[in-house]
Amino acid sequence: MQRSSYREESDPRLRVYPSAEADRLKRRLVEESPAPHAAVTLLQQIGSVLFAALAKEFALSGRSITPILVLRGGLVLWQPWARHFGPGRTGLMAPARASHDAVPAISYASVPVGSAPQRGYALVDTLIASGRTVQACAAALAERLGDDAGEIEIVAPFVADRGRELLLSAIPAARIHCIWHDEQVTSDGRMVGPGFDVGEYAMGNTGPSLLWT
Repeated sequence: MQRSSYREESDPRLRVYPSAEADRLKRRLVEESPAPHAAVTLLQQIGSVLFAALAKEFALSGRSITPILVLRGGLVLWQPWARHFGPGRTGLMAPARASHDAVPAISYASVPVGSAPQRGYALVDTLIASGRTVQACAAALAERLGDDAGEIEIVAPFVADRGRELLLSAIPAARIHCIWHDEQVTSDGRMVGPGFDVGEYAMGNTGPSLLWT
């Protein structure tokens, strides 16, 4: 995994928020191999670091942002988001695919809509590896809402190089907000790193699960 966070200004659509505290939490996550509950706590603390910086930026812009949690990893960040942005409407999107290297499809979504000035949506996930999952979510959002989707923010503490380049190319109007922007992925698109499935840990699972859509 990327050893430490650092600022990157090569593209104004890539917003990196370096943090020594987040780097420390990440080292614990990788080196200590924590149990699901402890790992989720560390991920929530990392998310809180990112959201604290992000809340200041969004407040300055005067925009009202509705979070859409990308399941399952996005569930980990629901409480930290509410802590920094306050209670409010939250959306869910559940991408699914037959195999890890397949193109995701959205099997379920619930997205708050309504007339709000300067509204926008934030797709919130714990990590972005290949970028295909978030790409599918953004495409579905644009297809269903059209111009009402507004500007789409992509928010994830961990972003891999491959996913970053895909999203910046495929979604020109989107902005990516992260702490680490140069994570690595394996040949099949999985992120090199923590050694566990964030989605499973979000549900407290360590063993096999039966999945279907």
